[in-house]
Amino acid sequence: MKSIARKRKFPKGFLFLLVSTVLSTSLGFIAPIPAIAVPVTAAGDSAGSCTQNVSDSAGIVVTKVGNDCVVQFKNTGSITWTPSTNISVRYLVVAGGGSGTRGYCGVYWGQGGGGGEVLTGNSLSLTSNVAVTVNVGSGAPRTGDCTETPGSNGSNSVLSSLTARGGKASLNSRTSTPTGAWGGISGNGNSGGNGGANGVNCSGGSCGAGGGGGAGGTGSGFDAGQGINYDIISIGTNVMYGSGGAGWAGGSAGLTQSGGATPGSSLCDAPENRGGGGSDCNGHAATGGKGGSGLIVVRYAFDVTAPTITSSANYSAQENQTTVGTATANETVTWSKVSGVDSASVTIISATGVITFNLSPDFEAPTDVGANNVYNLTIRATDTAGNTTDQAIAITVIDVVDTSSFNSFSLAGAATTATFRTQIIITANVTVSSKITFWVNGKVIPGCKNRTASGSASSFTVNCAWRPSRRGDLKISAQAIPISGSVTSSTPSPISVRVLNRTGKR
Repeated sequence: MKSIARKRKFPKGFLFLLVSTVLSTSLGFIAPIPAIAVPVTAAGDSAGSCTQNVSDSAGIVVTKVGNDCVVQFKNTGSITWTPSTNISVRYLVVAGGGSGTRGYCGVYWGQGGGGGEVLTGNSLSLTSNVAVTVNVGSGAPRTGDCTETPGSNGSNSVLSSLTARGGKASLNSRTSTPTGAWGGISGNGNSGGNGGANGVNCSGGSCGAGGGGGAGGTGSGFDAGQGINYDIISIGTNVMYGSGGAGWAGGSAGLTQSGGATPGSSLCDAPENRGGGGSDCNGHAATGGKGGSGLIVVRYAFDVTAPTITSSANYSAQENQTTVGTATANETVTWSKVSGVDSASVTIISATGVITFNLSPDFEAPTDVGANNVYNLTIRATDTAGNTTDQAIAITVIDVVDTSSFNSFSLAGAATTATFRTQIIITANVTVSSKITFWVNGKVIPGCKNRTASGSASSFTVNCAWRPSRRGDLKISAQAIPISGSVTSSTPSPISVRVLNRTGKR
């Protein structure tokens, strides 16, 4: 029995992918796969005014509020965001919070972690189609186990050129003094206090917002430091970001600020996307609570202004050609036809606005609906935000003198002699599509009657293969009869040629 081997079909491109993978692996690297822009659209935004292009849509929340687009980046990690237009955004950049600690059991109580830095502003300029780095910082994980083990710092958050620094961890020590600000109501990366008073500001004025963590032990400063209130998501409704985590002292919990963690409870972990510091988990875990993850929000007014068409509504075009003109606008737009009795006769290129006739118009035989050589239609300009402007245009076809002519008429190599009974090529080039007949001394050259010239624009060519059957001085002439009956025929100046005897035998 004859066996038949079945061929296995692989998807298109499989072999390329396989070879690329093998080569990459053998060379010790894996070729990167380019990021693909993923559109994220706001609910109810049928016009797509707030659609965002990102490399990963997870954790992206887009809302359309009046004439504003609000974009929230919630998931930790780095992605790219590519604005579709030039925009100036109001922004909120919150870093991840630091973790609290459990303290040193039987010796002193745990302290709160510092809140992440909070950056706010109203005028960050971003450029159309230029990718922006967006990295939301993570909160520090739970840490500390009743030993003098310090907590962990939160991660930075990045938006384009802006970097919010992560909140510092509780140092978990009664004696060590943390570097920089601690237990403060503001200041980047404030660490948890070690018994000092709450409310110490970041020195030097070089720090952004971020509440300090509360102290542990028996000191009076175990309350959490306050973060920053901001209303970017809902105008008029403030939310606090970057609060410190509260400490614990001898059975008393420090004051918890909004957005921070609650000490001595199952809520000792700071809530996500607020950048708060973690607190002492007293009684619920032998650890300090984790810091809250950061958040990045941008808000901007989307374009609601329709484009202005700057080109004329009236065009003139000569007959026997397709060129009409170019539509222009005051901003980048795409062009289309939307209506008009003669719209089927015309094409407009969407990217450039170039307008052409589909077929060359004939003034003597108009095809417009009014039969008056005026073609009427409406064009539309659509900007990148989806705003549109329509314009009714009229294209008037202009009559031109309908004559044809010869661009050239010659023997091969511009020869002035030919050889008896030896083929030589005669070439004619004319300005319009024509049928051309060739003569020698007034007689049609065999095979060269009504030969169709081919080409385009104003260059149409045809050849005639001539075998002279007479010797001596002869004259070659031609006539071009245009295919369009409205164009007159033409003749070139005749060619004088001397036909010589052949040399050698046949």
